[in-house]
Amino acid sequence: METNNKYTTEVTDEEIANGVKDEYGVLYSLDGKRLLKCNDDIESYTIKEGTKVICDKAFSWCSSLQSIVIPDSVTEIGWNAFELCDYLQSIVIPKSVTEIGSKPFPLEIDLTSHSNRFVVKNDLLIDLVENRLIQCLRDRKHVVIPDSVTKIGEFAFCWCESLQSIVIPDSVTEVSEGAFSGCSSLQSIVIPNSVTEISERAFLGCSSLQNIEIPNSITKIGDSAFEWCSSLQSIEIPNSVTEIGLMAFSECESLRSIDIPESVTEIGWNTFNGCSSLKNIVIPNSVTKIGSGAFYGCKSLKSIVIPDSVTEIGWNAFEWCDSLQSIVIPDSVTEIGSGAFSPGIELTLHSGKFVVEDDLLIDLEEKRLIQCLKDKDSVVIPDSITTIGSYAFSECKSLQSIIIPNSVTEIGDWAFGDCDSLQSIVIPKSVTKIGRGVFAWCTSLQSIVIQKGTKEHFEGLLERGYHKLLKEK
Repeated sequence: METNNKYTTEVTDEEIANGVKDEYGVLYSLDGKRLLKCNDDIESYTIKEGTKVICDKAFSWCSSLQSIVIPDSVTEIGWNAFELCDYLQSIVIPKSVTEIGSKPFPLEIDLTSHSNRFVVKNDLLIDLVENRLIQCLRDRKHVVIPDSVTKIGEFAFCWCESLQSIVIPDSVTEVSEGAFSGCSSLQSIVIPNSVTEISERAFLGCSSLQNIEIPNSITKIGDSAFEWCSSLQSIEIPNSVTEIGLMAFSECESLRSIDIPESVTEIGWNTFNGCSSLKNIVIPNSVTKIGSGAFYGCKSLKSIVIPDSVTEIGWNAFEWCDSLQSIVIPDSVTEIGSGAFSPGIELTLHSGKFVVEDDLLIDLEEKRLIQCLKDKDSVVIPDSITTIGSYAFSECKSLQSIIIPNSVTEIGDWAFGDCDSLQSIVIPKSVTKIGRGVFAWCTSLQSIVIQKGTKEHFEGLLERGYHKLLKEK
């Protein structure tokens, strides 16, 4: 495959299927210019003369590989090309190489570069043309990045588990995706004012990280940027930040407080999911949307004020917030997702679109039962309801009986999931759609009662495994 006289490092399934294997089982492209994939159990190998590209992940997981010879014909080494080749101790990069992808080599490798473009300095592989730090080649405790570097490349320090401290110079303007992911010993870091964005997964899994200074230059915190930073207790987000990504602080179980600046307009999907120590948080008036699972599993959260600017609360937004006893829903809210709240919560509604009737949260316009707010023994669904929403009765472990009216036409996904005490349920003929896992983990369920002559209809709606519970009456 060639585009504008440049060979790509990407490999398609079709190329794998049609590639040519040499006597060692190493797969090449039909023209022999690209090494696509190596045989997993090969111990030493000399790449064929004339090869231009070592493709992405070409030698990935070749755990037996101990030596490799790269010919002068090779011009490009793809990303993760020698990933997890743990027994490979050294590589010589020939002068011909002009491009190297992200994190191409395993840790603890001796690298010799004859290329004028790439240099190894203090165990750091650096692209002199792009001023990019490609990869840290040794799992060191302390690192000082040279002043010449302007970009820390993707996954540059990924899984450097011994790294405790790092000095980032003011010359750096970009910290790329996953740059420090898996650096489990890293305790603190200072990001210089020259950086404008904390990229996605930048510090994912930095389980020892307790302190980080976010400068006023930062405008965006990317998806999963601090996910699984389990030691992070507090963080100050400057007013310069306008976007906090999905799962940005997910599973930060030690995080107790955080201030969201007025510049942020949305709290995204699972942003604070699993922050079990988070006790309080102030949502600024700038926020218009609280995304799905935004505060899921925040078991210590005792209070939260939803401002009048919010128009949407996503599904499971406050589920498993066991300490949260009450929430006031302002008039501005026009959409509430399925299973948004934990059972037992007291809702005060100022929006005319929603009502709580017999502990059932109902969307009057959509005629949708959003959620049962109390773990009750028995429930009678009002005749006005046409849809039982996803997760509507999920985790209602005391529920033993429920009456579904003939007005209901749809039952959403996992609507009765984990209803341990539910033994029997009657589904009216009016129901034309049943979601996935509706009765998942209903361990006491013995019968699903339907009208006579509708068995074939409901066999088509229900997932396999429930058919044996069908009883016509």
